[in-house]
Amino acid sequence: MHNYMDVDECNDGINTNINLKSLDELLAKDFPPTEWIVDGLIPEQAIVLLSAHPASFKTWLALDLSLKVATGEKFLNRFNTNKTGVLIMDAESGDRQLQKHFKILGASSDLSIYYQICNRKRVDKKFATDLLVKCLEKNIKLVIFDSLTRFHDANENDSREMSGVFESFTTLKNHGVTCLIICHSRKNGVGDLNRQSNCRSQAESIRGSSDILAACDVHFSINRKDNSNVITITQTKSRFDVEINPFAIRFIKDSSVSSHWEFLETLDTKEDEFERTKGQVYESIVKNPGLNQKELFSVIKESGIRCGEKALTTILRDLAFDEVVYSKPGNKRAKLYYAVDSLEEGKTAK
Repeated sequence: MHNYMDVDECNDGINTNINLKSLDELLAKDFPPTEWIVDGLIPEQAIVLLSAHPASFKTWLALDLSLKVATGEKFLNRFNTNKTGVLIMDAESGDRQLQKHFKILGASSDLSIYYQICNRKRVDKKFATDLLVKCLEKNIKLVIFDSLTRFHDANENDSREMSGVFESFTTLKNHGVTCLIICHSRKNGVGDLNRQSNCRSQAESIRGSSDILAACDVHFSINRKDNSNVITITQTKSRFDVEINPFAIRFIKDSSVSSHWEFLETLDTKEDEFERTKGQVYESIVKNPGLNQKELFSVIKESGIRCGEKALTTILRDLAFDEVVYSKPGNKRAKLYYAVDSLEEGKTAK
């Protein structure tokens, strides 16, 4: 039997900073709704990561985002923005390239967009404090860092060192400033996004320690397919809301001195694609009752339905669990599949 000290004995000579609160106190608090810089995409007072492989239009996209936020116009002609000042902390492009990009994107000189070239600048507590003073002076609520690796000397694969780096970004966040941090994907990371892509693998493609993803509030993965001007954006993490579906956008070059972004379409998640394929497999069973799995796979393949053999096994198991498909023994221990609603050996369709 354990002998526990009483409260007075436990507190004797011990200083503690522990201050317990009850669930009742928490539930009684009245928190304001989440405010968004870009609806559903970029919250206020957050750390947001934008990861991509090189030459994936990530800087072009971030600069266009800064223009839309500074003007209060819709981002990608789709997402409402909350007008505020923007600061570009640039350690990649330089003055000449930034000017060229902004001119091509149609920027006007009267916008509340500020920038600083940050060669050899390192994010630490003093840097964050000084930057916060400037943000408060200029009413800046969005700071874009391009790119993460240029703002620290830490080992990106060391979780403790990267945690220290993100403490400085957290200082800005805690005072109402959203940090949009552009970072790189692993060289051996996931390739171009397609409709079967997994959000988890997209998140894990961030180069460096897993603590980088853990430290952010929102993460977007950008993928460019086959060097085209089309990219797909996947939101793999959001502490503020349910992640939005992936979507595709296109960078359109109007002329040598003018370009813009165009929203193309919302893409299916892996779960959406699975459910659609599941429905297609079911319809194939309805039309072709009594086939074994190998025969069914051939029919599906000939029909142009995108479904691998392993996926088909999972789908057949799901359909049986849903009680819309059943099986009967066939030759050589094979299972023959039928739809519950189909006519088979005297069964009556429902």
